[in-house]
Amino acid sequence: MSRVRSHDRSARLAPVIAAVVSAAAVSATMSAPARAEDPPKPATPYCAKVRARSSADAALLFAPTASVQGIKFPENRTTDAGAVVGAGFQLRTALSISPLDIYKGTQVKDAGEADCRQHEAREAALEALAAGADVARLPALKRAVAFLDGRAEERAQIVAKTDERLAAQAITLVDATEVQKRVSAILRRRAELAGEARRLEAKLPPSPGQASLAALVAKAEGASMTYERQVSHVRSLEPWNVQVMGGLIPQERPVDYFGMVTVGFNFGAFSRNANESRYLDARAEELARARGEVADRARLFRKDVVEVRRAIREQLTATDDETRRLVEGKATLERSPAPQALHTLAVLTLEQQSVEGERVLLESLSQELARMEEKNDGK
Repeated sequence: MSRVRSHDRSARLAPVIAAVVSAAAVSATMSAPARAEDPPKPATPYCAKVRARSSADAALLFAPTASVQGIKFPENRTTDAGAVVGAGFQLRTALSISPLDIYKGTQVKDAGEADCRQHEAREAALEALAAGADVARLPALKRAVAFLDGRAEERAQIVAKTDERLAAQAITLVDATEVQKRVSAILRRRAELAGEARRLEAKLPPSPGQASLAALVAKAEGASMTYERQVSHVRSLEPWNVQVMGGLIPQERPVDYFGMVTVGFNFGAFSRNANESRYLDARAEELARARGEVADRARLFRKDVVEVRRAIREQLTATDDETRRLVEGKATLERSPAPQALHTLAVLTLEQQSVEGERVLLESLSQELARMEEKNDGK
């Protein structure tokens, strides 16, 4: 009869042992090293770091736990040591695994991927904010340089005629030097603008401004909340405990085995889940409003753009007034028979070229900033 009961018990426990072995095989497969066909290594050091950490944490959750237990039963043979009742000395070996831990391991790895994505999205938004108005200033600089280059022939003619008048003693050396100084000032300004343009080209990302700032901020906030929700989901699994255990009991008779399934739940989960929901709401509010977050930096940047455009409009007004006076002065000199009229006309022409070059820069910058505001939906 005892053999029949032992056989029946073994038949009932066989599925439990099979479940443990199967779960162990699944966990070993999931924690196996990446093969050649796996995705390539991450491009950023941050992603490599978080993926390595999440894989390390998941490895312990995927893998089964082996244990060895030695028991000394009392002489009255009535002590229950857990799985079976025994007598004398007994040695047990067991293998346990938690299907819930395996699932948690996959979620931990997903959290690592979400952390990588939220970091990259935040960096993209911060990179756009760091570029700032330089994205608009670069094309404005190039247009100003192109304008000055387009007036090079005019400057060369002025210098040649000045040299002719100096040779004919129609003007003094001081007058000729003044013309040369103004030409040199224009060339220095041209070199300054070209040098700044080259510096910005080296500084700015390869394809700046493809996505609007509003889209980059929204993506960064969304990726951050996805990461927070993923971490919160992993934490929500902690109150649960699901354990499957199977083991061997060496003895004089044929080796016997045992199995055990444990399901546990901590009732603190109700309060914890409520607080997790409040945490997620508070985090979303923090991302949208807290100082130093991407959204706050974007708001400050938009305000700066508005102020810069207002200042540019004031400078353009002053520049237009100066250009108008120069044009009127040149018109008067062109009708003047005075000996110094041609020299003064040359000086005013160079001054007008310098002022118009600055106007091209300001007008182009204003237009680029306007496009930037429009692209960002005016927010």
